[in-house]
Amino acid sequence: MGMRRNLCSCAILPCIVLMVLLTGSLVKKAKSYGVSVTDLKLPPITSFTVEPARSSDWDSVVTVHDNSSDHLTTVPARTWHLYNHRIGVHQLFSKFNSAGARPHCACITSCGNFAIVGMTTGHLEIFNMQSGLHRGVIGKGKAHSKAVRSVVVDSTNSEVFSVSCDPRVEVWSFHNKTHVDTIQLTCPVAQLCYYRHSCLLVAACDDFTLHVIDTDTRRVIRKFTGHTNRITDVAFSPDAHWLVSTSMDCTIRTWDLPSARMIDCFMVESPATSVAMAPNSIYLATTHADELGIYLWSNQTLYSHVSLKPLPRDYNPAALPLPHTGSPDHTSSTTEPSLADELFAEHDGMTGDTEQSAGPIGGGDLVTLSSLPKSRWHTLAHMDTIKQRNKPKEPPKIPKAAPFFLPTQPGLQLKFVDPKTDEELNIETGATKLVRMAKLQPMTDFQVCLKECARMNNFREAFDCLKLMGPAATDVEMRSLGPEGGGSEETLGHMIQLLLHQLKTGKDFELLQAHMSLFLKLYADNIANSKELVKMVEELLSEQQSVWGRVHQQLDKNSCLVGYLRSATI
Repeated sequence: MGMRRNLCSCAILPCIVLMVLLTGSLVKKAKSYGVSVTDLKLPPITSFTVEPARSSDWDSVVTVHDNSSDHLTTVPARTWHLYNHRIGVHQLFSKFNSAGARPHCACITSCGNFAIVGMTTGHLEIFNMQSGLHRGVIGKGKAHSKAVRSVVVDSTNSEVFSVSCDPRVEVWSFHNKTHVDTIQLTCPVAQLCYYRHSCLLVAACDDFTLHVIDTDTRRVIRKFTGHTNRITDVAFSPDAHWLVSTSMDCTIRTWDLPSARMIDCFMVESPATSVAMAPNSIYLATTHADELGIYLWSNQTLYSHVSLKPLPRDYNPAALPLPHTGSPDHTSSTTEPSLADELFAEHDGMTGDTEQSAGPIGGGDLVTLSSLPKSRWHTLAHMDTIKQRNKPKEPPKIPKAAPFFLPTQPGLQLKFVDPKTDEELNIETGATKLVRMAKLQPMTDFQVCLKECARMNNFREAFDCLKLMGPAATDVEMRSLGPEGGGSEETLGHMIQLLLHQLKTGKDFELLQAHMSLFLKLYADNIANSKELVKMVEELLSEQQSVWGRVHQQLDKNSCLVGYLRSATI
């Protein structure tokens, strides 16, 4: 949604996939009507609501469009088919179009059968999502005296909650379409957010406060203050323990509902305009003003220990850069330690999926693995066996084709030339078709990279290049390093330096062992005949023993601990 006048859906896992919901062949219609494509597009979408319960059966999305004075006609709320990725067939026309009623907000019931649209004139109208027919008006005439700002419905389709420019929340009966109750507040409400599994309703007020209402008792049970500008959006966590709010003050705050305290807060470069949390609590999605993308933030509490102590009232939030997929050079400068870091020695809650949060690890006594699948490195030492097993038993035979004109010998008598095979001609002339790879083999991209890294004494780029290769490509590159494959003794020395450099970093331990095993298996004789290579391999052996000693010690400790826990009597 946005000024591009289209609706898009994104899939986060297994990878980000952008799907634009189609609006039909506008180019063909524009040519037939003699107008531009822009004139046929719908106005920008100001809000939308989604309910996937019946998304495979009929339309499951309702959009509300900009109905400012720039548009000559009123654009009704439109339905969209999320399953087929196209615009729906229904236009939800208001019963009060003649009175100037324009859609302002909408919501869909949890069953996916009905849509409730709030109008600028204060009316609340119900539509059927399957047929698009008008099914009634909530209240006697107008539900509110002014425009409906927000409307939500509970999980059982029993009650409807709506707000306008007055400091109260109106409760309506969905079946009888009559007024049930009024929840009085201290300030006009700008937005409602309803958690259907526990009957919790959040009202974002114009005084920058959040009121959490129990819809069963009609009472305000929590009140959160801290924002200094208009609240743009709120979202519940899947278990309703947290409430995440965004504001025009460029902060994203996380509130703990059981303790009624703020447990996380950070600032961003651009104010967040909307927020949503994934059903599994792994990601937090936000959109920002003057930004075109949807930004994902990871939940640190799922994979690391995070303190959830309440933050003080005078907490000064740290500024975090927006998540990105570029290189680390595009990240903004690092920020100073926040007040929470000084108080609790660790930051709370949500952090972005930036390169800073996933910085380099390793160094010291830490040894890490490569996280590559086992098939990428386990078969490197057995490539000869695999090639022998996959070798065809008999090469394909090409049938001999007789020439159309048979060659003859010069002379008066007709004699045909005896055809000889290529092997017989090679024996007579002493020629051969064998190509010496050492003379014609150019340097591969990996060898060029290895040589450049050896000049700079930094082999990280060369190892990353080798890390991207599969088992077969790695075997070919390894065999091309020696003199028989087009390489040289100098190239073998560079490869030993690479193995030594990577072994000192302690990273990608199991992948490095597979590469080392294959290299020593191929060039053991070459190394034994060179004194310089022998010295380099001795240094490599010393470092290998040191690293493996640390790993073996940790394995012994863990093995003893596991054995004790299995045999201990509690």
